[in-house]
Amino acid sequence: MKDLITKAAILGVVVAISITFFFSKQEVDKNHLTPAKVLATINTISLLLSEKSPYFDVNKHRVDSKIDSIIRALNSNDKVNNTEELLNNVEHILSELGDRHVSVKKLESKQKEERYYLPFALAPWQENDVIALRQHSKLKYSFYMESYPFLSSIQNENINKFMHRLDILNKYAPNQSRLSLGVEKLNEFYQIDRHLKIGDSVRLKFSNRNRTKDTLVYVNLVSDKTKWREINKNLFRVENTKKPYRNLRKSYGDGIEYLRIPEMFYKSDNEPFFQWLTKQMNSIKDSNTLIIDIRNNPGGNRDIINFFSNYFIKPKNCFLANFASYKGELTNDIKENLNKRNLYPIHHFNDITQDLILQEMSKNLKDNEKLNGQNYSNYYYMILKNNEHFENYYFYNKPVYLMINESTFSAASVFASSFKGLDKITLVGVKSDGSSGLSQSYELSGLRIKFSHMLSFQKNGDLFDGVGTDPDIEIKRSIDQILSLEDHQLNVLLTKIRTN
Repeated sequence: MKDLITKAAILGVVVAISITFFFSKQEVDKNHLTPAKVLATINTISLLLSEKSPYFDVNKHRVDSKIDSIIRALNSNDKVNNTEELLNNVEHILSELGDRHVSVKKLESKQKEERYYLPFALAPWQENDVIALRQHSKLKYSFYMESYPFLSSIQNENINKFMHRLDILNKYAPNQSRLSLGVEKLNEFYQIDRHLKIGDSVRLKFSNRNRTKDTLVYVNLVSDKTKWREINKNLFRVENTKKPYRNLRKSYGDGIEYLRIPEMFYKSDNEPFFQWLTKQMNSIKDSNTLIIDIRNNPGGNRDIINFFSNYFIKPKNCFLANFASYKGELTNDIKENLNKRNLYPIHHFNDITQDLILQEMSKNLKDNEKLNGQNYSNYYYMILKNNEHFENYYFYNKPVYLMINESTFSAASVFASSFKGLDKITLVGVKSDGSSGLSQSYELSGLRIKFSHMLSFQKNGDLFDGVGTDPDIEIKRSIDQILSLEDHQLNVLLTKIRTN
């Protein structure tokens, strides 16, 4: 009897250990994927893109080439993969689309991720350089290395190669946008450290201002983030005061008025902002010049474009600002989404406007961008005009300067492109990060991927994505602007206005 009890006890322990092992193995295996599973996921993504992504058609050769190379590598390697490796492969595939709204990330994990950062802030400079900064207050910076301000390499890898390798999804962004986005990733160092596995200490090389001397520095990653914020990003604060949005309006004398649009707000969700904007436009009716600042505007909705069209377009005039085609089934929800972007089929407009559309399309639709195939909708068009019947609106027949930069994105980029070329409107700054997508998300194999289903064109026939909109007057940042000592771009513009 005693032996039976002992055997039973031993058996119970074995069973308990087996159960524990089974569930722990299950826990481990959740993040491990067989080669067959990875291949199946890649093939599913390939099929999904071919069916749903118009950018797959535009850049089919390079997307297919990347998929083929990944499949060949997987077929020659029988090791078990994990979700992280799958994520890396999917990033490389999606990057070849050139779709500026594309993204991929792991589905939310219950496990809290450790976060570590470089012990300084970083800012983009000119075309290829990165400046390291000490932060003294919210808007006060100095060079991290006074005699060696430029960060030139990380772990012996050139800084630009490093950023481009790790920020692969922005591979086909306009050059200045790609630099700024890469710098932003470096400021979120914990996000890219998964690729490096470098431990706590990082080997850095800094260069002097003339790029004639370098110095090596070893730094430890820290748990507190230091982030560079451009001076005009901090002007917007909605507070529970009697004067909300007060930081968005300034007067500079000589009849020069300034408005900043920090985000492309939905009118239905932000009626007080549009009321405030109407009030400001009424108050500056007799000004000599208007500056509208959409630098660092991340986009949103196009309601603000419609708002300003009532002031910037001559009465009874209209023009084609944007056209697009949707790939996939054109459901009622999709049609509604297109309408929210002020995009409508040609039969929506009167005969005169239809004639205008056809004339503009014959001039501006490039042969290599004409869409064929049953999977595409007919073109939808964004027409801008002055709505004369709207109360309080008027034609502002004075010079208007739209300030843009490489972080003018999505609907803000559409804003810049729409008004470019209009009489008395001048774009100032650096090329915008063009993008105009209608994106959807999909979940598979522990990942959430997102890409656009709409191919969107500027009024000149160029795509938004990867192209952007050039300024009429280029003004780059100064070092003092990087250090938040002045808004150099704005000051140069003010000087130009006063001397003209």
